[in-house]
This record gives sequence, C-alpha cells and structure tokens, in this order.
Amino acid sequence: MLSLVYSRLALILKQIPVRLWGTSLMCSLLVTLASLFGVLPIISIPIATALEFGMCSIYLVAYSGKPFVTEQLFLAFKKNRFLRIVGGILWAKLWILIWSLIPVVGIVFGIIKAYSYRFVPYILLTDPETGATQAIKKSIAMTKGHRGAMFGCDLLLVGIVFALTAILLLFVNIRFVGVIFAILLVLFLVAAAVILPLASGLLDAGYFYEVSSGHLKQTQQSKSADISNEPAQMNRCNICGTLTPGAFCTKCGAKVK
Repeated sequence: MLSLVYSRLALILKQIPVRLWGTSLMCSLLVTLASLFGVLPIISIPIATALEFGMCSIYLVAYSGKPFVTEQLFLAFKKNRFLRIVGGILWAKLWILIWSLIPVVGIVFGIIKAYSYRFVPYILLTDPETGATQAIKKSIAMTKGHRGAMFGCDLLLVGIVFALTAILLLFVNIRFVGVIFAILLVLFLVAAAVILPLASGLLDAGYFYEVSSGHLKQTQQSKSADISNEPAQMNRCNICGTLTPGAFCTKCGAKVK
C-alpha cells in the first residue's frame, strides 16, 4: 500500500493543485473559526466535524483523478445528512477517546482504534444507508490487514518533515551561511504547514480508495496469476451518472448499486 498510495500522492502534488490547496486552507480556516468563535462546544464541534467530512469527500474525488466542486465542502449540511454524518464521526471519536483513557496501555489502544475507525467518514459518505455503529464495524473489517501499512505511510510522512527540519537546524549554526539556512528553514516550515494537511487528507482518501476498490488485492493476485486483458465492467452511478469500473463512483464517491 505504501508505494501505491505515495506514488499517487506524488503525482497529484506534482501537478500543483492550487484549487485543491485553496479549498483545504479554506476548510482549515473555517474549522478554526468555528472552534474559536463557536458560542458553545456543542455547536462548534459538530460544525467543524461537518466541514472536515466535506473535505474528506473532496480528497476522495481528487485522489481518484476526477474534478471536484468546492460546494462539496458543505455536503454534510444538506437536509437529513447532518445528524447521521456528524453523529457517526463523533461516535467513532468518542470510542477512540474511551480506549485511550485505559491506564498504561491507553495510548497504544487509542492508536490502534484510530486506524481501525479510519474509514468511518468515507463509509458514511459512500453508503447513505449505513449508520454509525455499522460504519464502525465496516471500517474495522476494511482496515484489517492494512493498519500497519497505513501507520507506516503516516510515519514516513512525519519522519520526512522531522528529518529535513533537523538537518536545516544543524546547518543554521554554521558561520556565515547560517542565515541562509535559517531563511530556508522558515520557508520549509511554512511550506510544510501548507502541504501537510493536504497530503494527510489525500493519504486518508487513498487508503480508503485503494482498499475499497480492490486495487491491493488485484496487485497481490497479479504476482501469482495472469490477469485477464478484458476491459472491466462499467457501472453507472445512481447519483451523478458517471461510468465507473468499481463499486464506488470515482467522481462523487457514492456507492454504485
């Protein structure tokens, strides 16, 4: 999974998706404003959660290589969706918090459960008939066997940032040229602050996309058996009408029935 998702991530970032970056920054700004200026946490937290869910839908479409619309950011605010989506995501986060509070081993269990419930927003997105508890169970089943790879992907991303930061900090102490490296360090930290949320969101979407579409299974089977050259059967999405080869629409992310 690591090489597959990272190669796709590198391809997307190489194209310099300014619109995607702008939408990601706008989402971060709106979430920050909701958190800072919310009258009550009971209001600000659901609003921030709904915005983050909308960004998940955008990341999923962007990862699949299809154009997205900025209005997807407010997808959870549509009629009859808010309580189901926000409630489902917060219910999963509550369980992660509960597992994390276990004495001594709570941090380990919290991390494991965070990866086990990682697909909950995407399941609520692609399967409108699934409730919170069902979404958690489906996420556990889908992430089984892939949690270690997902953890490795995230760890690699964070490790790259920390390693480059440490290297630049070492060069800052060099006489005469230290000022130049200090400037480079500031520029790098600014770039990391802009790119990391986008890269992290695309990685999450990539995990779900690759696992749900069966790309990983096909890759493993191709090593031991010949893959037929016949074209994949195309299905039409019931929501947007897009032809897609998988069980999930590559444009809007909805489950194809």
